[in-house]
Amino acid sequence: MRTYLRTWIGTIVTDKNANYIGSLTLGCDLFREGGFHQNEQVQVENKSNGRVFTTYVVEGRDGAILNGAAARLGEIGDVIKVIAWEVK
Repeated sequence: MRTYLRTWIGTIVTDKNANYIGSLTLGCDLFREGGFHQNEQVQVENKSNGRVFTTYVVEGRDGAILNGAAARLGEIGDVIKVIAWEVK
């Protein structure tokens, strides 16, 4: 098996919510542009502080919102890259 880059997008953190279960919420436009799937595992690279972490992505209204533990790994205004991989 090999792991391939399936899709990625770059965006800016617009909000954070540490009191949520977890995940990264992406607005409909970003979610569709990136071709992500609901609850798909993603890798997030925070270009503003160098942190890299894994979470799952859900579709929301607007922007990019770090939830739960992920909210502690970035700040509003941080530039992030959201990556989905595919194993074949």
